[in-house]
Amino acid sequence: MLSARIVLSGDGDTNHIVNFEAEGHFSRNGGDVSVACAAMSALIRTYGRQIESRKGLTVKITADKAGFFRAEIESIDPDGRDWYSGICDFLLCGLGDLMRDYPHEFTMELKRRRKHGS
Repeated sequence: MLSARIVLSGDGDTNHIVNFEAEGHFSRNGGDVSVACAAMSALIRTYGRQIESRKGLTVKITADKAGFFRAEIESIDPDGRDWYSGICDFLLCGLGDLMRDYPHEFTMELKRRRKHGS
């Protein structure tokens, strides 16, 4: 089973991912990798490469074992907020499609971080 746990920022106006964790592998009968597993891997690798190389974005990425990825966004430069919104929208759309198309292979938990003082 493939799974993703995502925490969005608490401002409510954006879908900025502040914590993202994904894990798992899924093989079909005979050991063939599933379409969902390959698609999830491509989405996550692209997201990780983009956020890791972006100036003005402070991020901690952990991918220390097969089938595991974690990203913690520590800060976003004001000039990069629109760019990051686009990257997050792309990832969330792709993962949402996977959940809809492969419900027996992929689950996603999505939460919004509470605003301070609420």
